[in-house]
Amino acid sequence: MTPPLPALGGAATTSAVRATASFAYNSGISAEQLARMIVEAQPCVVLTGAGVSTESGIPDFRSRTGIWAQYDPMEYATIDAFRRDPAKVWGFYSKRLGVLADAKPNAAHVVLAELERQGLVEAVITQNVDRLHQEAGSRRVIEVHGSIRSASCFVCSHREEYERVVELGPVPACAECGAVLKPDVVMFGELLPAGVMEEASELVRRAGLLLVVGSSLEVYPVAGLPEDALQAGARLAIVNRGPTPYDRRADLKIDASAGETLAAAIAALDASPPDEL
Repeated sequence: MTPPLPALGGAATTSAVRATASFAYNSGISAEQLARMIVEAQPCVVLTGAGVSTESGIPDFRSRTGIWAQYDPMEYATIDAFRRDPAKVWGFYSKRLGVLADAKPNAAHVVLAELERQGLVEAVITQNVDRLHQEAGSRRVIEVHGSIRSASCFVCSHREEYERVVELGPVPACAECGAVLKPDVVMFGELLPAGVMEEASELVRRAGLLLVVGSSLEVYPVAGLPEDALQAGARLAIVNRGPTPYDRRADLKIDASAGETLAAAIAALDASPPDEL
C-alpha cells in the first residue's frame, strides 16, 4: 500500500520553487510519474552531478563549453600537477572559489533537502564539490569527490575552511607547518576519500529507488552505482539533459532541467493524494 504523503511546507518549498514548477516545466505527466516513484519505491537515494550545480551558475567540466574546454585537466587537476606547481593550480582554483562566493542553492537543491526533511529521500550522493546541498539544508550528503570549500595540508593534515583559505590566498600556506595547502577535492591520480564509495554502494544496494539528477554517468567509479542499484532490484529514474548509458534500462528518463523537474514533482506531491498520482 502506498503510504500517505506528508503535507509539504517549510523553507524549502518556497514560492520561488512553486513558480519554477508552474511556468517552466511542461511535462506534468513525467513529473507525476517521478513523484509516484519517489513515494512508492522507498527508500529513495539520490545521485547528483554537475547538471545540478550548473543551474546555480557553476560551470560544468565536460560539456562543449565546460571547464576542460578551456583548461587542460592534466595541467590543472592532477595531483602531479599540484605537486609540480601548486601556485599554478591554486590560480585555477581561485577562479572557482570566486564563482562559489556568489553561488546559491537552486530549486533542485532546495527540493531534495525538503524531500529528505519529509522522510522521502534517505541520502544524497553527489559528485559535486560546492556544498550547495548542505547549504540548502540536506543533512546526509556523501561527497564522493570531496569539497572545494576547504583545504588541507599534505604534511601535517591541518585543515582550513573556505573563508580562511580565501584569506590565506592566493597560494594558501598551512598555519601549522608552512606547507602549501591543497584543495580538498579529489584530483586525478588521487584515491577517493576513505569509505565514501563503500557507503554510497551500500546505500544504493538498499534503495528502492535510485534517482539520478544532473549526471551523464560517465565518471567512474560513481557511474557504476546505477548498476549496483539495478542488480539489487531497485528502480532507476534519471533526470538529465542529454543521454546517459542507462537510459534504456531506467524506469523513467526525463530529459529536462533538474530544478524545473524536481519542483514540478514536489508540486505534484503537494497537490494530489497518493492514489491520484
